[in-house]
Amino acid sequence: MHSQNKDYLINRIRTSSRYKLSGSKTIILDGTRTDDTHLETIFSVLIKIVRQQTGHEVQSVRLRDIRLKQCIGCFHCWNRLPGKCVHSDAGAGLLQDILQSDTVIFFSPVVFGGVSSEIKKILERFLPLMLPFFSGADGETRHYSRYPTVPRFVGIGVQSAPQQKTRQETIACFNLLVGRNAINYHASSYASEVVCSTNSHDTLKKHFLDLLARTDRLPPHYTKKDLLQVCVSSASPEPIQTGKKRRALLILGSPKIGSRSTSAVLGTYLIDRLQQRYGWQTDSFSLKAELLSDRRGQHKLCHATDRADLILLSFPLYVDALPFLTTKALEIISSWREVTFAGRKRLCAIVNNGFPEPQQNVPALTLCRNFASASDFIWAGGLALGAGEALLCGHSPCGLKGGKGLRRLPLLNVIHALNITTSALAAGQTVPEKAVRLMAQKPVPCVSWASWCYFFIKTSNWAWKKEGLKNGLSQQAMLDTPYLDKPNKKNKYYS
Repeated sequence: MHSQNKDYLINRIRTSSRYKLSGSKTIILDGTRTDDTHLETIFSVLIKIVRQQTGHEVQSVRLRDIRLKQCIGCFHCWNRLPGKCVHSDAGAGLLQDILQSDTVIFFSPVVFGGVSSEIKKILERFLPLMLPFFSGADGETRHYSRYPTVPRFVGIGVQSAPQQKTRQETIACFNLLVGRNAINYHASSYASEVVCSTNSHDTLKKHFLDLLARTDRLPPHYTKKDLLQVCVSSASPEPIQTGKKRRALLILGSPKIGSRSTSAVLGTYLIDRLQQRYGWQTDSFSLKAELLSDRRGQHKLCHATDRADLILLSFPLYVDALPFLTTKALEIISSWREVTFAGRKRLCAIVNNGFPEPQQNVPALTLCRNFASASDFIWAGGLALGAGEALLCGHSPCGLKGGKGLRRLPLLNVIHALNITTSALAAGQTVPEKAVRLMAQKPVPCVSWASWCYFFIKTSNWAWKKEGLKNGLSQQAMLDTPYLDKPNKKNKYYS
């Protein structure tokens, strides 16, 4: 057994008996990276305040020191091993500890307005806490919770002291993301705070005491107006140099292995059109864990970025934000550009999610825009697609195949949006508002949004049940709660 993983499991065994006696527990997930040693003092202040204020047993987990694999989007925790991840690592024990706690605190440096890649990795491993089945609530589509109660979420971000405007934008983004995570994981309550790395001990103590005693109001859901604001860029058109061969780099952020992803379909369509219709030189880079953990792989990604005039980032929405590997890649590129500047590049993002509402992609696109600003890229805008996996599932938008073998008409709005975007980017312009609106349209034009969402929920839930039966799982078995002492017979899905 991996030594670091073994140490974590031994510590968990030692603390589990104390938890049963005390009945109260707080878990602090330390999302600092190897270069964040300057945050250790702030972290020690946090632990001291939590112990004094709550009287709980406090268990801190430094995520970078345990063996934890990233989510690969296989959905086996939904349709093959209900409630359990396919990976055999420290994740299962950590999830059980979290469910048996009152509060889970996410401690992280603020990265482009979001959390670090270490926190992103564990947040994605929370997926077994959810059921595959959808419900409509408060004007949005969400997954049902697998468990009757989920602990309180508390987010603590640490930020350096940038310009005031940038600071306010990233603080708002961080707090909203913690709130969105609390909504989608059905946390009992939540609170979020961003502190400055230069704050004094007394100031930190005051912030932490206020945070632990506070319950924040859940953020409202995003609108299509919010989507337009983040997707449409105000950047000036790029002057075109005649006779120069321009180059585009496609970075694919889907964690899927063994099958073609919707992100690959959308990104490849656009970049192939740039090459075939406008004569651009193109490269493609698929993000893999083994590449990003190796220095040579990191350099390969950064050099490919340096050579390109346009970077096209295509990825799925994972837990309200960018997937772990995409977050990690942007951290690497940003650090590289701090010491090696190869000129200003343009950045365009295409995001698809598993919900029918495309505006649920707003946080991820905001993070991409913040990354562009922090790394001296030119934000060229983005496109957001709802129900991407259900509509495409690795198939071309021009074809008739959709998710789970269902048939559909060609997605003319998606094709038109990609064509318009390609023409604009080739001319040195940003993503047009018309393309954003087209991509965000519902695929069935003759029905209302409410009817489309109702149809999506009913069809998707039927498809998940069918998938479970194919794997030998009854409907009740798909509702299993493996991390509870007793099975959860009263699940919200059947109530």
